[in-house]
Parts: sequence; C-alpha cells; structure tokens
Amino acid sequence: MIENCNQTFLNRFWSKVSKNPDDNGCLIWLGSRVNGRYGKISSGGRFGLMLLAHRVAYEIATGIDPGNLKVLHSCDNPICCNPAHLSLGSSLDNSQDMVSKNRQSKGERVPSAKLKSDSIPQIRALYATGGYSQKAIALMFGVSQGTIFRVVTGETWKHIQSPNRSESAL
Repeated sequence: MIENCNQTFLNRFWSKVSKNPDDNGCLIWLGSRVNGRYGKISSGGRFGLMLLAHRVAYEIATGIDPGNLKVLHSCDNPICCNPAHLSLGSSLDNSQDMVSKNRQSKGERVPSAKLKSDSIPQIRALYATGGYSQKAIALMFGVSQGTIFRVVTGETWKHIQSPNRSESAL
C-alpha cells in the first residue's frame, strides 16, 4: 500500500493526527475525510492514490500491508489512528463485530425505511385483533402488504418488542 513510504510522507501523515489521545485513547485524524467518516490522505505526487488513514497507521505500526483485509477499530471510531486500536480482519469479522456491538442499520436508521419505530406496536396490535387484513393495514400506513407481513411476522423490526407477542402473526 505505501511501499515508497519516506520520511516526508510520514511527517505529513503524523502531522494530521492529534498528538494527545482523547478519553478513549483514540488518536484522532485531523485531515480530510471520505464522506465525513474515515480519514484520507494522498500517497503524494501528481497522481497520488487516496489512502485511508487508519489503514496507513496500521501499516506504519506493523509493517504489514492489509491488502484485501479490513482494518478494524476496537474503539468503533472511524477517525482513530491509534495502532493499538487497530487489527486485521475479514469482511465477515467486520460484520460480526458490527452486529455484536449493535451498530448495524435497523429500523428508522435504514435509509429506505418507510415506517417509524412507534408505528410497529400499533401495526402488530391492529393485526392481532383479527379485524384488519395486512392489506388494510398497509393502506393505513402507506406501505406495501409485504412490508406489513414482514412486520407482523417479526422478519423486520425485531428490535421493537410489542406487548402480547405470543399470538400467531400469520
């Protein structure tokens, strides 16, 4: 990744990292970012490559090029460049870490979500009465019947507990 790493690049890289760790021990990237999240730095020159700062920090500290592996943050701070907080892992490791820490998008955090969290117990309660079809509930909430099916069966919005979930949703 940074095969021609020289002192000029190292000085430029570390000049963009905070000198004092924050309360979590993170060394914060102060330079530019990719979509406001991960730090980035050019490898230099007219046609320099854009490199992710945490990956560069890992390689500088360990001498290991991450290649196709992910560089995971134990601190969950995408702008942290503290090598002690970084480790290598696969895409699966990264996904499992995200789920274990409950950081995955779900509910209203899913960009395509049409429903709000407070609607879910109401939808399930309406369906549980037996007085409303999934299609009728879908019309009330402006979504598809399939969306209601996934809500009442618990396929989606699993993190929202509804009272009396023991009844059959189908």
